[in-house]
Amino acid sequence: MNLLEETKSLLKRYDVRPLRRIGQNFCVDPKLLESLVKYSRVNGDDIILEVGAGFGFLTELLSKSAKEVMAIEVDPKLVKALRDKFSAKDNVKIIEGDVLKTSLPPFDKVVANPPYSISSPLIMNILEKKFTSAVLTLQDEFCKRMTAKEGNQEYGSLSVVTNVKANIKCLEQIPRSSFYPQPEVKSRIVLIEPKERPPNLKDEKLFFSLTKSLFTERNKKLGNALQVYFLKKTSVDKAEVKKLFEDFPYLESRVRSLKPEEIVEIANRLYEISKSRKISVEGNSFYIFPEVYMPSDDTFLLAEQIKRETDCKRCLDIGTGCGILGILMAKKAQEIVAVDVNPHAVECTKLNSRMNALSEKIEVKYSNLFDSISGRFDLIVCNPPYLPCTEDTGEELAKAWDGGPSGRRMIDQFLRDAPRFLEKDGRILIIQSSLSNSEKTIRILEESHFKVEIIIKEKLDFEELVVIKAVYED
Repeated sequence: MNLLEETKSLLKRYDVRPLRRIGQNFCVDPKLLESLVKYSRVNGDDIILEVGAGFGFLTELLSKSAKEVMAIEVDPKLVKALRDKFSAKDNVKIIEGDVLKTSLPPFDKVVANPPYSISSPLIMNILEKKFTSAVLTLQDEFCKRMTAKEGNQEYGSLSVVTNVKANIKCLEQIPRSSFYPQPEVKSRIVLIEPKERPPNLKDEKLFFSLTKSLFTERNKKLGNALQVYFLKKTSVDKAEVKKLFEDFPYLESRVRSLKPEEIVEIANRLYEISKSRKISVEGNSFYIFPEVYMPSDDTFLLAEQIKRETDCKRCLDIGTGCGILGILMAKKAQEIVAVDVNPHAVECTKLNSRMNALSEKIEVKYSNLFDSISGRFDLIVCNPPYLPCTEDTGEELAKAWDGGPSGRRMIDQFLRDAPRFLEKDGRILIIQSSLSNSEKTIRILEESHFKVEIIIKEKLDFEELVVIKAVYED
């Protein structure tokens, strides 16, 4: 009995009527089954997921080589047929359920003839999981959509996600006669292999959600499509949303023309905003990105003193963080330069400058202390990392507090270079902890011809914070 005759016999025995509307077509071609096993390179260590196992013809072939086959099937009549067939097989596990809704154990590979009606959500589902390869029979047009390039008619959210997450190979075409009932569309074997080094996605769920939303507006400019997406997800008003995205790249590009890596870049920028905390300081609004130091006692102590400062024509804010100090200085100064060694802090300060309508007065730079600075300033405010740390975690956020073993790694460098960037009678405001020897800071400043005073002290649980004001007298 060939597979076509056997399929017809089993359909009759288990009272199954194939449903074309859900793409329920049974493979009756032994060569196709052998090709699927060949391309998947199944070995004795592999746990295989088979989606839409039908009557188990592929399941049987896979079970001869694999460590285990997890065959999932949604049709209860087919599940009974599978359990009858494999009741004595220890390495075949039959799972009844919808693969899109069922929680699955870990697997190594996917090998399947899945219903074409679930192709798109199935691929998205698989790509969110850890696996080594997937070999599937899919509609030929669907394969073209997965591999389409930007600008093509077939290019869409599926193309972007698959390109970012995996390498796709469209292999041999399959004749309609390989299935019963015969499908009305052309089919092809597809090999999907996850990329070893996919782009650095900060939030995959946000990326998937954003990509799907953007391509419902595929002919719109990115700026407009982004606003539509964000307004649906938040309670932020339209005027504020426009400011949030003002500095984003590609805003004038049509969604359909964006490369996958450009959409990844947008998703990562959007992640910083969507995961930000929003605070208000002195009537100003601030977004705090996840990778940026959350303002604490040190920031607010410096802010108290900044409000008292006068004659601030040109000011420098070192270690700007989210930009609170620079923005407060901009209320009274003519020009502000704000720098930080954390690139996320630089972008955060740029955003908050725009949100508070001060971007024309504040120049924000990525800089390690004075490396990118020129000219002289009336006031230099420095909120350095001052906590003693013996281990370098390598994390971007840790740079906000990691002062090295003594806590003075940045402080001593700042004190050495600052005088060259001060106007005559210029001044410094610096905050530090008693844990990093504030007495030494005072001594160095006095030796460098500064008049020094401690203007604010605050005792905390394990340290004392001091704000030091130094006026240059040379």
